[in-house]
Amino acid sequence: MQALGERVQRSQFKWRQPIIASIHTRPSTEFLSRRTIREGIDVPKFGLAISSEYFMEDESAGGLEPIVRGLAAAGIRGCELSAKHVEPPADVAVVRSVLDRHGVQARTIHPPIGATNLGALDEDHRQASVAEISACFEPYAALGGGAAIVHPSGSGVPPNKSLEWDEGNRAAHLDAFRRSLDELLRMAETLGIRLACENMPSHGRPRPGVRMEEVRAVIDAYPDEVGLCLDTGHAYMSGLDPAAEARVAGERLMALHLQDTDGVADRHWMPGQGKVNWAQLYAALTTMGFDGAWTFEVHVEPAAAAAAAGRVADGWVAGRF
Repeated sequence: MQALGERVQRSQFKWRQPIIASIHTRPSTEFLSRRTIREGIDVPKFGLAISSEYFMEDESAGGLEPIVRGLAAAGIRGCELSAKHVEPPADVAVVRSVLDRHGVQARTIHPPIGATNLGALDEDHRQASVAEISACFEPYAALGGGAAIVHPSGSGVPPNKSLEWDEGNRAAHLDAFRRSLDELLRMAETLGIRLACENMPSHGRPRPGVRMEEVRAVIDAYPDEVGLCLDTGHAYMSGLDPAAEARVAGERLMALHLQDTDGVADRHWMPGQGKVNWAQLYAALTTMGFDGAWTFEVHVEPAAAAAAAGRVADGWVAGRF
């Protein structure tokens, strides 16, 4: 892995107006259960999406093309792109060509996680993290824009110091995250990109940003261009109810990472394979009128994940799940 600052310095992009600005849009096509259409039941439409974050092994067989082709073949018209597809020196023209050829829209992106930490207490580390994450913004704008998922605190990958989390420094970590949001927003808003702050898994530690209430308390001071991303697995494994967390997020909910877990680890299973109560979450989201992408962040082969996502959504609207 290259040093954090080194990768940022090699960026080929300069700050300028976006090549393409396409934000606050619904999916180009939407999923609606055929069973529901036949029975005439009034149910929400789904903008289904699949994350490419866990398909890196599949790329060795042909790059992004087979992933996107598999999604499109199963009727999925949205995706969340991993950092690999948008951070320099990624060839954005190639990525755009693949997406356009199959009619798939990059609803969200997930900038680098790894060693980045927007809540770092070390100021050099925090600034380098902001630089690396924001380096993805202009390439993403060239793909049509949308929302970038950001984390309030860093992972355990060095130079992050996750074991230093405690109740005594929680406020300091969150203040550092606010400074990072200030800087990221100034860059993102010129490109028409929104920021979706994701709830974190606790892993048994007093990690900042685990509870949606805490993350919302930070972002409520910001305009609507800053919102929230609910990761269902993160919530459940932290001893929280994903449906209740969705309601706390309320109108600021911008994105979803739908994944199941047994509560022991961050499994990224398809809904139904673990212990999350999906009927309750579905009821909460539809009552709220959530109209963003229902993004599945799962460890499943692309075409299989897309087909399974369709079956899960069909089960939701038919009341079987």
